[in-house]
Amino acid sequence: MTIDALLTRVSLLVALAVPLEGSVAQEVDRYRSSLRDTPWRYYGAAGGMTTVQRSGLPTEVAMGDFSPRPSNYNFDFSRGADRAALRDVALVNAVLRIPPAIPYNLANLFTGDIGPHDFQHDEEVYCILSFDRDDFGRIEPTSGMTPKFACVLQGGEKIKVKFSKDDQTGEARIPGLNLPRGTNTEVHTEVIVTRLFKALGYGADVVTPLAKLRCFGCAENPVEQTACMALYSHTRRVGFGVRKEECDDKYGHLVRGRFPNTYVMYQDSQLAQTGVLREYVDFDLVVIERRYRGPDGRAQRIRAFDRQGWALTDVENMINVPRVEKDAFYLLTGFIEHYDSKPEQQRLLCLDPEDGVCGQPLAIVQDLGATLGSGNWLHAVFNSFQEAKLNLGNWLHMDEDELARWVRSGDRRAWVRDDPDRSSVWKDGEACVSDATAQFQLNRTHVPRLISEEGRQLFLSFFDPDRGGITDEQLRNLLSGAKIEQYGNSLMIDGLPYGLQSDVWVDAFRFKLGEIISTVCPTIEEIGASREGSSP
Repeated sequence: MTIDALLTRVSLLVALAVPLEGSVAQEVDRYRSSLRDTPWRYYGAAGGMTTVQRSGLPTEVAMGDFSPRPSNYNFDFSRGADRAALRDVALVNAVLRIPPAIPYNLANLFTGDIGPHDFQHDEEVYCILSFDRDDFGRIEPTSGMTPKFACVLQGGEKIKVKFSKDDQTGEARIPGLNLPRGTNTEVHTEVIVTRLFKALGYGADVVTPLAKLRCFGCAENPVEQTACMALYSHTRRVGFGVRKEECDDKYGHLVRGRFPNTYVMYQDSQLAQTGVLREYVDFDLVVIERRYRGPDGRAQRIRAFDRQGWALTDVENMINVPRVEKDAFYLLTGFIEHYDSKPEQQRLLCLDPEDGVCGQPLAIVQDLGATLGSGNWLHAVFNSFQEAKLNLGNWLHMDEDELARWVRSGDRRAWVRDDPDRSSVWKDGEACVSDATAQFQLNRTHVPRLISEEGRQLFLSFFDPDRGGITDEQLRNLLSGAKIEQYGNSLMIDGLPYGLQSDVWVDAFRFKLGEIISTVCPTIEEIGASREGSSP
């Protein structure tokens, strides 16, 4: 261990050793209890809109039990086991979907499936800014291209926070990327698509939109703040998309002591001296993510060294997933345009970990933020996948002129495309080959796939109200629950923000589904016979 790392850990231990004051602890407990005990009032079809009363957020916190605790989320292989081989075996034996206990047409898509320990939809939450650290105790910058940061709740649970700023509250800028304000569309897309996946029986993280998140220790831009602290802790003058001179101007006052690389933060110093932390920033357009833990809360992540996640092409080798389920899954990921599907965006879980043995592996998509749009590798390089997120025209594969006419039309669901051969779903509709744009997109592990009629019918049953599928009212509730009306980069047509209207997006869902309904695919038996006939 280096001297810097040792000094860091000693300093942090001093800062974190302050006991939680009784009065503050009692106030916090009362606040949390009041939220948990507040009755909810449901109305609308299938548990539509909801209301909840809130208590005020605290204006100061003591450190107490805000120290991050181990997550116990990684599967512990048996001692001496070949981890890479066991991970590969688990992936081959994984399933993709567990049929939900609640019928599709009764799922509450406004709030999602709220468990006993989940946050309520539109709750007010507070936490203390936290940092990820490497093996030497140095702060790491946030990963990816969306505004997010880590935060610790009372009790020590570490959560991921994604946020979007607007002109009134400041700029949500990723260091090194000049993204416009209010454009972190993942605060909407991840809510929409994760709730949709869970209602259909697929595993997905719990993504909850909040009324407000109060982050103690945060600056206005915690992403840039974290990058600067990483720069200090790595004793660099430039890196992580920031320069030391810029960091000194904005965040130099947050570092104390003779050795800035020990990154003893101002809030740690304040806590050590007074026992409380009073500086905070409120985020209003924000979601928190908690990892999917399975039906009974025991799921753990399976990974082996550099083998993390899985590619969508791995689905073909899953022996416990029948062809019909594979085809429905491929259609679903193509339908939502799962743009960034590189392996680390998927996660392999063990639902029943027991003494280093996994009896039931489950493959889930862990990052569904880059969805409901479309794009190509140029979009990925130059604008951080923004074209692939909640972009109505790109999702429908329409140019601006056709999209404007589609929006104005009296029957959007029966719209006839300018180019009848163009599709937002099929690469070749007559041959039932899915995924229209896979070959043009970066970071995707999709490949064009021949879809069976049985798989097409299973997928359509998810959304067919006549067969117990998701209804239009549920889709409206889903979009409203994701706060699509607060989308900061709305589609404007005739001076009206059509990108904010849930009815337009519901029609887009149905129009896109219509391209699948109008196609008839070969059966599994016919596909098998065709392959046998073509073999030498």
